[in-house]
Amino acid sequence: MCAFWPGKADRDLALVDAIWQWLQDHTCVDRDKVFVAGFSWGATFALNMACQRSQYFLASAPIEPSSPLPKMDCPSARPVSIMSFGGTMDGWVDFQQLAVILETRAQHAGCKDRAVKRLSATVNCTTWSSCDGGHFFQDCAVDGMDHSTPGKLKPDQTSFVRPQSDVDWTKRTFEKFSLFLDTSDLLFYGHPTVEELEWKEQYWPPPKLYDHQYIRKSETLRGAEPRSGDLEDHQAMRMLRKVGPMVFLRGIISTAFRDGTFGLCFSLRKFFQGSGPEPTSPAHDFCVAVLFAAAGTTLSAPFNYVRNMAYAESLKVGMERWPDKTRFWRRHMGTLWHGAVQQESVWASAKFLQARMQLGWGTARVAFGMALTDFVYNDWAAPRFESADEAPSSSAEPAVVEDSSEKVWASLLQNRFLWCMAAMHFFIYFIRQGVLNWAHFYIMDEFGVPALEATARVSGFELGGLLGCIVSGQVSDWLISRYPKRGAAGLRAQVMIAYSLLAAAAVFCLWVVPPLAVFQWLAMAAFGFAIYGPQTLITMTGVETVPCKAAATAGGLLAYPAQLGSMCAGLPFALLVQEYGWGGFFPSLIILSMVSAVVIIPGWNTPSYRQAHLAA
Repeated sequence: MCAFWPGKADRDLALVDAIWQWLQDHTCVDRDKVFVAGFSWGATFALNMACQRSQYFLASAPIEPSSPLPKMDCPSARPVSIMSFGGTMDGWVDFQQLAVILETRAQHAGCKDRAVKRLSATVNCTTWSSCDGGHFFQDCAVDGMDHSTPGKLKPDQTSFVRPQSDVDWTKRTFEKFSLFLDTSDLLFYGHPTVEELEWKEQYWPPPKLYDHQYIRKSETLRGAEPRSGDLEDHQAMRMLRKVGPMVFLRGIISTAFRDGTFGLCFSLRKFFQGSGPEPTSPAHDFCVAVLFAAAGTTLSAPFNYVRNMAYAESLKVGMERWPDKTRFWRRHMGTLWHGAVQQESVWASAKFLQARMQLGWGTARVAFGMALTDFVYNDWAAPRFESADEAPSSSAEPAVVEDSSEKVWASLLQNRFLWCMAAMHFFIYFIRQGVLNWAHFYIMDEFGVPALEATARVSGFELGGLLGCIVSGQVSDWLISRYPKRGAAGLRAQVMIAYSLLAAAAVFCLWVVPPLAVFQWLAMAAFGFAIYGPQTLITMTGVETVPCKAAATAGGLLAYPAQLGSMCAGLPFALLVQEYGWGGFFPSLIILSMVSAVVIIPGWNTPSYRQAHLAA
């Protein structure tokens, strides 16, 4: 069984009846020896066949049956053997409910013996034997396997390079099914010989799963030269060459909703960090950040689930057109909703959603990590980057008394410098996401570099970014102390302009340098250095131009364009690569880097809020 839709079992049962009738009318199949197997939703349906259509089948072999599982309340059904496999890392499989189902069906078949057996190093099975009619029941758990088939690579080449179990499901299933047959009826299962492989290659190209042990073995036996650089056929590059860059936008709708939801939730934390009349403690701000990061991760999890499903879908399922994307999105969101509402209680629904969306320690790690970086930046790094004109000096300057009648939103919306900062924040993240998404593909596609090495070559981005953060703060602080009469915010803006021009130069270098690992690593480090500088300064500089009571709100508002830039970077760059190749991709990045510098030029001489009020 290859498909099943929860809540539509009657329709699918009618289809099985029609197929059975057609077989009866048009074929000479021995209808007393028919078996059923399925994967995922198909496994759930195959399991249901052992109850709802037991008159058709001798045995059922569900692989990774997805919840919600059928009730299997059919005491009048004839016994049907069941052999199920499920991975312990698969959130779709409800092992507890599955065990109850097999226990019930085994008792119905009169099974007398029950035992737990270790089938292999990765597979443990609960088996029921001594059943009426020679039937058997087997419930197997595969350690560490996710939503995959034991011992097999997925035919669409989206699985890991090696099977996730040492038990071959196909071989095991056919061996068990053969217990119902006479030896004269069997076509024995086995791997092809060298001669069979050579004959096959004359008429049909072999699969390109070069890392599969049997393909390697057959090449060795044929005397073929070993393949160099197996990673050159990395899955992502095969997808890029086969379908084009649009394949990476299969989940763009869900990605946009996911990033937007998380960004909105996490940015809202700024309204609760120091937004009251009294300053808040670092511990308070850290706890607020943890709560909002956890809320953002949880609320964006449904969109992330659908996104993962989109990228896991077979390449044969077309999702390049927008109607296909939206239809897929609605279907899988409906699956989540339908599965949740069918549970017996609110707690069961919550557990169902938690398992599907994989909420747990990963959510806690994201929340803690986001809060930690927020703490390091706002409570440790930012105070060290404060402008020198705000530091106490030997000649005490009069304190700035803020106008209590000044409205927060009015002061923000009328601040043209903030709008310039917001525009630059959008372009900085737009450019950043474009390079991070496509740089390693460029290196792999243009120079034939294996995926692992290409990833290592772009790893200089983060190290360069760390240096860029520190240097940008130090340089802007030095300029403010050196030229105290000039606008402090404008001096930071000048540093950001220089960084944006450096980003354009770094992108150009990545494009034209010789394809040596050290050169490409340095180019990515320079790009990270140039991008992280404005990222560090934009929010801080914008906050310096508003009254203290509006600082947190201004920081929150400046965060939204950055999230929007990341969200919008996917489709435009994919279209660029598809239509114009790398010759269109890199010039566009260079131009956008220059645009990010131009939009901040109006703030060249902008004073800080304190400077403006002291001058007044």
